[in-house]
Amino acid sequence: MVAPGAKATGFDESADMVRHARSRLGAGVDVRQHDLDDPLGDEAVDLVLAALVIHYVRDRVAALRELHQVLQPAGRLVLSISHPTADWLTDGGSYFDARQVEKTWTGGMLHRYWRQPLERWVAEITEAGFVIERLMEH
Repeated sequence: MVAPGAKATGFDESADMVRHARSRLGAGVDVRQHDLDDPLGDEAVDLVLAALVIHYVRDRVAALRELHQVLQPAGRLVLSISHPTADWLTDGGSYFDARQVEKTWTGGMLHRYWRQPLERWVAEITEAGFVIERLMEH
């Protein structure tokens, strides 16, 4: 998005990811360490890209409301999540279970995320004030 001239601001909860993004993007992009459970501020933006992040957030509706609030009136949210079926197949139990999952990845990194059915994801997104224009599955 930066190459064609967009003014971009990026953030991640992980200090390591922030350092990595800064090294790749350079000084022209504002990259901050930020937790989506905290308010974003008053800056208005026309696009929010939330790629594979919302399933890590404890209060997803509040975080989505915050994203909705910083969007300009005609702004858009592009959101991606892991597919609920993939999470269910990996974790087991009922597809309709909604809970936090903890897995230890290679190298000992603890991976904690929320798993829930697609119906619940849609309910949280619309409860936050968004209208879903398009839903694509891979």
